[in-house]
Amino acid sequence: MITNCSLGNRLSCLKLFDDKQFEGIRERAESAVIAAETFVKEGEPHSKIVELANDKNADVIFMGSHGRTGITRILMGAVTERVIGKSSCPVLVVRM
Repeated sequence: MITNCSLGNRLSCLKLFDDKQFEGIRERAESAVIAAETFVKEGEPHSKIVELANDKNADVIFMGSHGRTGITRILMGAVTERVIGKSSCPVLVVRM
C-alpha cells in the first residue's frame, strides 16, 4: 500500500507503485528470455507512449485494447487509436 502521496510527490508515488506492481511482469518476461522494462510517465498517455518509443528506438509498440465502441469509446478516449496515428513505428494491437 502506498501512503503519503500528496499531489507534490505524485510521480514518486507512481514510480513506487510501478516497482511493486510490475515486478512480477518483469520476472515472467525474463523467465521467457524477453528483455522487459517498465515505465511510469506523467502526461497524455498516447503522447508519452510515442515519446518513449522514439526515445528507446522501438521497432514496434505492443498494446492491448478493450475493443470498446460507440459512446463508451468516445467517453473513455482512444489511446490506442492515437498511438497508431502518431507513432513512427508499427503498433500491434491485441484485443483483450
